[in-house]
Amino acid sequence: MCTLQSTRGIILCDLNETILSPQNKLTVPLEDFSSCIARAQQSGFVVGLCSDSSFQTLTEYAAMFDMKGPLVVEQGAAYALSKDYQPFAILHETKIFPSIRDAFLSILTLQKHDNPYHIICGDANRIVEDPNQFASANNGDIMIAVNGLRQFSFSFFVRRRMDGKWVHDPHKLREIEKVARAVGSFLSTWSDVVIDRNDHYGICIFHYKSTSKTNGVECILQTLGKFPLHMIGDSTADHLELKGVSHYAVANAKVEYKQHCNHIATHPFTEGVIDLIHFIIDHQN
Repeated sequence: MCTLQSTRGIILCDLNETILSPQNKLTVPLEDFSSCIARAQQSGFVVGLCSDSSFQTLTEYAAMFDMKGPLVVEQGAAYALSKDYQPFAILHETKIFPSIRDAFLSILTLQKHDNPYHIICGDANRIVEDPNQFASANNGDIMIAVNGLRQFSFSFFVRRRMDGKWVHDPHKLREIEKVARAVGSFLSTWSDVVIDRNDHYGICIFHYKSTSKTNGVECILQTLGKFPLHMIGDSTADHLELKGVSHYAVANAKVEYKQHCNHIATHPFTEGVIDLIHFIIDHQN
């Protein structure tokens, strides 16, 4: 539970490519990272997560790291005061996304025979980490891994089987994106949906246009009070347009984000987050 009695401040950390490497792994032993979080919380801070990941994913990581602080979910579409609370949707318009996902899945599975697609709906990040666990030689050669954990947005990965391996296919990703656009175009609010297609990661993410981490964090501060807030991240999505927020970057962060930061770590990923948390503890008055 998030408690702010005698709190020195709130530390929020981005997850992917900040705490976790591109392979979704910690770059130090779990006990080393957890002890860093424990030190921060014993020093009067609450530590939480601020990410584009689903609530279920963030609660699992918060429990793993024993974080007591708030969670900003799905790029700020929702927030929870801690892993022990249910998330609050910030915008009612985000309720359209589960329906879009269901309609998208229905369209893709209409072709019962010789369907070229192998469609999986679930924890998409874990599916694409090891696709062979979820596919056999008899499945289609195009895997579409739909994130079934998202409640306030919609996303899917696309992979092509080539020589026994599952690889990125930007052309096929664009093709499947067109299917999703066609599904959503029947909704009156579709013009307010923003699509982030990332060919490098082979993923499409659909958010409502007003979604931002800034909105999620602002709601948390309105609920808990105006405490000093420290944001650790790697990209401009982690730049919170709020007064009084201190920003920190891991070494692998984008240059555009580093320009907004009060301090930059000398190490990337988990090691960098540990460096930054110790810096915040030691330098926060």
